[in-house]
Order: sequence, then structure tokens, then C-alpha cells
Amino acid sequence: MPPNYQRVKNTQIMKLWTYQHPAVLKRLLAGKRYVVPKRAYPPNHWQNAYVWVREKMNKQGIAVGANNPIWAWHSVGRLYGKPDADCANALLSGMELERGVVTLELQVPDDLALLSHYGEWNELMHALFDQTAYDPELEAACFAVDLAPRRGRPSRSFNDIQACLPFIEPEWLIDWEVLDLEAMMLESHHQTIEYIAAQRLSGKMSADSLAGLARLEEWSNKNVGHIRRVKRRNVFLQKYFSKNSKPSNQ
Repeated sequence: MPPNYQRVKNTQIMKLWTYQHPAVLKRLLAGKRYVVPKRAYPPNHWQNAYVWVREKMNKQGIAVGANNPIWAWHSVGRLYGKPDADCANALLSGMELERGVVTLELQVPDDLALLSHYGEWNELMHALFDQTAYDPELEAACFAVDLAPRRGRPSRSFNDIQACLPFIEPEWLIDWEVLDLEAMMLESHHQTIEYIAAQRLSGKMSADSLAGLARLEEWSNKNVGHIRRVKRRNVFLQKYFSKNSKPSNQ
């Protein structure tokens, strides 16, 4: 096994979190394994990246086969830190948020998770999209995950750790929660309005820039109108899944 692709061996089970559509949670609660077949993603530049990761996983003995890897989080902001709303807001598309998102908390065997650094992965991903050459040292840094705790390490310098899984077994699920999209949308709206107010107060905006701010403000106000629908959907999801008991291994 190449040294740059070591799977973590200092624990037998690792805690991970993953954002998924509510249908995935429904499947797991029904006792069914969740996999992502290759056909689930369009054959565009994303597939270049997925094929690359799939090859790395298969070489490690992580039997993803021809399916696509499932992304999860190991550490966000700090070692073993749970992903928060800011993380979800940065990663998930508007379409995904509109359809509803649940955060699944998993306990996964460590030899079924390929860990990597999120920052380096994003740099690699652009090269994979374009099918251009990349620095081998960047690849090595991507997979050089060190889980040793360090005292006094500031969270702002923490390199978030992601995990790629071949599937999700129902017995891995230990908890879940519906993502609070209402709060996320309100926070985003407030930040947008504060930005617009600051730009207008600066007095340095051209007529075109002011018109652009007006359009941004109009868009943000319309977006807030979706909150009622989001809130109704989240209430529905909470009630729907509350009828199912939490996983027994919680």
C-alpha cells in the first residue's frame, strides 16, 4: 500500500457526518444499504473526479466497485468537529436545499473510509475536471491525514477532513437531524442586507453598481419568501421520521 494512501488504523470505528436527501434516511431506517450507482451522476467533468477517487478507493481494498463514492465529513473547524450550518450552506446547491436535507451521524469501520484534506482535494478537483496534470506533492498532501491532537492549534488554520465511503449500512446510522434551512436562509439574507447597506454607505458606488445592489436586494427579499415553504417541509420531515424510532445503536 503506498504510504500516501494509508487508511486510519488507530481506531476501529470512526464517527462521520454526511448530508443526504431524506429518501436516504428513509432507506436506512428500512434496513437497506445505500449505494450511489455511477448512472446517478451525469457523464460530465464531475465523473472525472469521481472515477479518480473510485480508483484510489479500490486500490485500498475499499470495495466501491463501479459505484460512486459517498462523501462525508470527519472533522470540520477542529479535530472531530461536526459540520455546521455554514458548512452546509457553502457546499449544498439551492436545488438540494429546496428538496430538503438531513444530516446523518454514522459510526463507520475505519477500513471502509478513505480520508483526505478538503482544501487540497479542491485544488486537485479542478485539475481532474480539466484532465490536466497536477503536482504529485499536492496529491500526497491531500491524503496525508494526521489525526493526532495538537494543543493550542487554532481552528482557523485547521484543514477540514472529509471521508469517502463505498456505501452506507443501516447499522452505521446512530443519529440524524433535519437541517435547519430556515435559520440558514435567514442568516444568509441578513448578511446580504448588511453588505448592501455597507456598500451604499461607502458612497463609492457607481450607478451601475448601485443598480446591481438593488437587484441583489430584490433577489434576497424574494428568497426570504421561500422560508415559509422550507419551514413547512422541515416540520413535515420531522414528523414523518419521528414515527420511526431512532437507531437502536444510538
